[in-house]
Amino acid sequence: MSTTDEAAPVIIPGDVRETETYGHAKTQVDAALAAAHVDGLEVTDEESNARVVAILGRIVSARKDAETRRKAITGPITAAKTKIDAHFKELVGPLDGAEQGLKAQVAIYQRKVEEERRAAEAKAAAEAAERERAAREEADRQRRIEEQKAVLRQTRENEEAAANQREAATIAPDPVPEPEPVIPDAVPEAKKTHHSGGASATVKKVWKAEVIDEAQVPREFCKVHLPAINAAVKNGTRSIPGVRIFEDDQVAVR
Repeated sequence: MSTTDEAAPVIIPGDVRETETYGHAKTQVDAALAAAHVDGLEVTDEESNARVVAILGRIVSARKDAETRRKAITGPITAAKTKIDAHFKELVGPLDGAEQGLKAQVAIYQRKVEEERRAAEAKAAAEAAERERAAREEADRQRRIEEQKAVLRQTRENEEAAANQREAATIAPDPVPEPEPVIPDAVPEAKKTHHSGGASATVKKVWKAEVIDEAQVPREFCKVHLPAINAAVKNGTRSIPGVRIFEDDQVAVR
């Protein structure tokens, strides 16, 4: 260690007011204050003005003396503090570099963890989307299979029904004895043509049909109502026995 570093230690007084330096400064200040507080001190002429100016000089001198003596006490303390601060700054200086280096490593690791987390989230989202897409495709495939089964089942039922009808038609029914004709009593024929005022009206018999139970009407007399079927398909119906439901391309021009 150098000679400068081995200088005498600075002594810090417990109460600076008990030191000789402080005592000399206090004597000067008290004397200046005593001169300034003389009863009847008033500037009225050159002599009193000179006396007040002299007192002001003593006040300035006492203040300068007190400041000089204060620095005599605090100067070594301030210098020692400055040296202590420099030593400790030099001591902890390397800690700053070590701290910054370690913080940089932590920041790099945290960025890596965040990037891995985001990548994992993106992968999980992509896998979930793929599973959802596959599920939709499988559901659509199953729906198409069921629709095809329904069509095939309806076709088979229709074919069986037609075969049964053909088979029934080939079997001759047992002859039914015709009932003996009933001869009604003679009824005078109604007048068919009427004449009046130069005009004539003729009444004749005609055959007509009236539906009294739609469920019993044979199929050959029933017409398929295609507009009603298309309306049902448009509203979401995807399976109707005997009907093929499909998507078609429609071109719209505006």
